[in-house]
Amino acid sequence: MIQTDWKLGRTNECCAKCGREFPEGETYVSALFETGDSGFRRGGYCEACYPPEGDAPFSFWRARRAAPVRSKKLNWEQVRELFLRYVGSEEAADREVAYFLGLLLLRKKRLKLRETREEGGARTLFLETPAGEGPFPVIDPVIAPERLEALDREMRDLLVVG
Repeated sequence: MIQTDWKLGRTNECCAKCGREFPEGETYVSALFETGDSGFRRGGYCEACYPPEGDAPFSFWRARRAAPVRSKKLNWEQVRELFLRYVGSEEAADREVAYFLGLLLLRKKRLKLRETREEGGARTLFLETPAGEGPFPVIDPVIAPERLEALDREMRDLLVVG
């Protein structure tokens, strides 16, 4: 049987030879080396240390050290208020926003699903707060795949996520 999945480890943060940390944005060489157990190990090298002595790499490429992802915390009360503002709207764009805000609040356990109904070819979620406020009917807008990227931008702008 041929192995098709390998665990290669994380992206390198420092040179495997000299140990110098790669600053954000710096280009380095990432290389794969075969191990004796039909696997691979990854090594990252600064320009001065590549190629390493000894084993020839199975494969190598240039990579850039990315900036760490700094996620912003959402103000959940603001998200809840936005949800309440959009839920029940007849506008298609507002229903999309209400749906995604409802799913976000549902995922974070700030809302819970009371029931789901199929009516007139549309699925409606009935959401409520853990304290029993609601139900809030949220129609599944069945969003076209080509609309998702634009909706993602709108949601980020609405929630001011960086």
